[in-house]
Amino acid sequence: MSDGEISHLRPRSESEPETPLEKNSDKKTVQPLGEEICLPRLSNDLKYRRALDLLVSSRQGSKAERLNLRQDGFHRVILSLKQEGFTGFLSFSSKSQFSRGAFLLNNGRCVGCLYQNNLMFDLRSTDESIRMLLNDLNDKDAELFKYSLPQSIILPYSAMFLGKQIELPASKAISPFSQPITVELSRPTILAKILTTLERDRSTATVVIDSNNENGICLIFVHRGFAGASFLVELQTFSIDFDTPNNFVVQNENSSFTTNILPQELMSEERLGIDLAEFLI
Repeated sequence: MSDGEISHLRPRSESEPETPLEKNSDKKTVQPLGEEICLPRLSNDLKYRRALDLLVSSRQGSKAERLNLRQDGFHRVILSLKQEGFTGFLSFSSKSQFSRGAFLLNNGRCVGCLYQNNLMFDLRSTDESIRMLLNDLNDKDAELFKYSLPQSIILPYSAMFLGKQIELPASKAISPFSQPITVELSRPTILAKILTTLERDRSTATVVIDSNNENGICLIFVHRGFAGASFLVELQTFSIDFDTPNNFVVQNENSSFTTNILPQELMSEERLGIDLAEFLI
């Protein structure tokens, strides 16, 4: 199965026996990375069914490497990635559980997690996604692929799990009177205003541009104020030029903008995220 891609099927029936992780689930508590996952919806009829499409495909970066879970076991794999200081995605699939998911790792620590199966049409909290994904990794047919990405992509992504979501108004006041007149800002002007603010504050963030039509979503990755890359979700194309997001907003006049910012205090933490190896002890 190339690049770790799988099809959506259906989840395990309730009659199947519990796995060891489910039986011992009360012995270890996951500290949630955030109250909510600040991921945007996918346009058209995709909704959350393909939320993993929001993650940059391995086709856009390093080639996916299959990890040998049967030989090494997940615990040993995670310890190896921790020692390596791996930064990127772990892409997961299980045919028997009809599930797929992904860990986002920064320096070997989990800074986000997605989990889905065929009957889940909503996203779960990060800690619940971790628990479900770890549970399915016990299956004999579980597959795990890794592909590396730079921190300038992973840390903005982590803002959708660890950060706060803000929205900027699409209009500005042009009159000082008690009932001020407002004028709508153009979509390129709004985008420029957002990026200028993030650059000024040296913020790390993901800017989500929703076309509100069949053209889907554009993600802009901002690392310490620098907007270095973008990703067109519907087309699954990754770009490092500014023309791509700018053209996207020009072509989609009804676009809406949301920004997920990683708090500065988290950026200064050396141990950002969750140590999955400790969770499995």
